Amino acid sequence: MNGDFYLGGEFLPSTDALKGTYSHKAERKAATRKQEIAPYVWEIPPAGMWSLLQTYGQVWAWNQDRTQTIGIANVSVEYFGAEYLSKAAAAAEMWNSGQRWIAKA
Repeated sequence: MNGDFYLGGEFLPSTDALKGTYSHKAERKAATRKQEIAPYVWEIPPAGMWSLLQTYGQVWAWNQDRTQTIGIANVSVEYFGAEYLSKAAAAAEMWNSGQRWIAKA
């Protein structure tokens, strides 16, 4: 169909495009994926922003009162690193004050 030689048993093309020039990925549109900003609350992120919950939620611990404030969970400093945990603590304070997004680094 596209003029190339194919050995017996090979799949034949279904397009006139030359080998290696057609990609189904090129036709895909950029996905607008929602991010979780609070438990069971999903929103499309503003341009250039990440969700605080999805970025640091793995090391946060939720208080089970009505305020749903968060703090750092009992996690391994050796695994996550002290710098990451200090950033997560600062992000928890931002989340507690009402901020849900952080700029991409």
